[in-house]
Amino acid sequence: MKPFPLTQSLSPEKRLFLMKIEAYMDYGFSVIGMNFNGMLMAKMGLPVEYFFFLSVLSVITVLIAQNLVSRKSDKKGERFTFIILAKLFYAASTFLIAFFQRFEVIVFTTVLNGLISGESTANVIVYEIIDQRQRALDPSSKAFLSFNKSREFAKYRLFGSIGFAWTAPFGGLGIETLNGINGNPFFGYTVMYCISGAGVLATTIFLSIILKGYQRQNATALAQQNQGLAATGSRFYLSIAFLMLTSTSFLSSVASAIQSNPFSKYLNALGEGEFFYGILAFIWATSEVPLFYLSSHLVKKYDWKVLILASYLFQEIKFIVYFLVASPEYAAYIILVQVLNPFGISFPAKTYALTNEIAKDHKALGMTLHDSFNSLGSFTGGIVGMLVAGMLGAVANTIPGYQFFYAISLVVTAIAILLFIVLALVEKKKSAKKPKI
Repeated sequence: MKPFPLTQSLSPEKRLFLMKIEAYMDYGFSVIGMNFNGMLMAKMGLPVEYFFFLSVLSVITVLIAQNLVSRKSDKKGERFTFIILAKLFYAASTFLIAFFQRFEVIVFTTVLNGLISGESTANVIVYEIIDQRQRALDPSSKAFLSFNKSREFAKYRLFGSIGFAWTAPFGGLGIETLNGINGNPFFGYTVMYCISGAGVLATTIFLSIILKGYQRQNATALAQQNQGLAATGSRFYLSIAFLMLTSTSFLSSVASAIQSNPFSKYLNALGEGEFFYGILAFIWATSEVPLFYLSSHLVKKYDWKVLILASYLFQEIKFIVYFLVASPEYAAYIILVQVLNPFGISFPAKTYALTNEIAKDHKALGMTLHDSFNSLGSFTGGIVGMLVAGMLGAVANTIPGYQFFYAISLVVTAIAILLFIVLALVEKKKSAKKPKI
C-alpha cells in the first residue's frame, strides 16, 4: 500500500508528537466508557463471583491470543494492523454495552478486548519511534549522549494520563446524573458509552493517519536479524533480572486481582457511586504525571529495580487502607491513597528495563511475556477469589468479606516484596563475581 502523503515524510520527532496527542484523546474517550464496567456490574447486582470469573476469562483469552499476535508482530515488523484492530474491537465493545447491559454481553466483550493488546502495541511503536529519533542524532553530540529513552516515553505516556484524569470525573458524573432518566436505571451508561465509542473511532482514524507509512523494519532484514539472534543464543527469559521482574509481577498481579475485582462492590457497599469512582480515577491518573517524570529520572540515577520495589510498597500501603476502611465516614482515606500509584512509579522503569536492557532485541516478545506473567497472576488471583468467595458464601458480598479479600492481598504483596529483595541480592552477588575486563 502506498504511504499516505501527509505522513510519508514525517520525522520521528513529529510522529512522536502526534502520538502524544492521540494518546491524550484515546485515554480521554476510553475512560468514560468501559472503565466503569465494574460499577455497572455492581449496579446490576451481580455477585462478586462474576467479577472474578470475568478476570479469569480475560486472562485465558490474553494467554491464548496475545502471545501469538506479538510473535507475529516481532517476526514481520507489522504493528499497524494489530493496533487498529484493537481500537476497533474496543469501540465495538463499548457500543454493545451501551445498549445491552447484560452479563452475557459483558462476557463477549471481555473476550473481544483480550484478543489484541492495543496498549502494548502502542508502547512498542512509541519506543521504536524513540529509537529512530535517537539514531537520527550525531553519536558524538551532547544531545545523543544525554538522550533518555525512558524520559521520552514518559512524556508520551503522561499525555494519556492527563486525558484519563481530566475526563474520568465527568464520565462518572454524567453516568450518575443521567441514570434513571426515562425510567431507565442505566440511561447514563448508554449515553456516556456511546460518546466513548464514537471518540475512540475518531482517534482510531487519527492514529491511522499518523502511522501510515510507518515501518519498523522490512521483513527480510528482520528475518536476518532473528536468524542472527538465534545463532547467538539470545535467551533473555533465563536471566535473573527477567525472573526478578516477572515472578514478583506475578505475585503483585495475584494480590491486585484479589483486591480489584470486588472493589466496585466494596465502593457500592460504602454508599459511593460513579462520580466517586471517577474522582478516584482522576487522582490516580493525575499522580502518574509527576511519578512518570520521577521514575524516568531515577531509572538512570539509581536503577530500575529501586522503582519496581517502590511500586510494591505503594501497593501494600493502599491495601492496608482498603482493609481498614470499613464504614462510609472513612471513605475519604480511599481518595488520599490514590496518589500512591504503583503503575506511575514502575511503568517507565519496567518498560525501559524490558526494551533497553533485558530484551532489547525482542521488545514486543519481552513485553508480552512479562504481560503474560501479569495475566497469569490475574488468572491465579481470579481463581483464588472465586474459591474464597465460595468458601465465604453470602459474607463474600459484604464489607467483612471484602476485608478478607484485602487481607489476602496484603500477605501476597509482602511475599512479592521479600522475593524481589532476595533476587536482587542474588543478582548483585552474581555480578560481583564476574571478571572485570
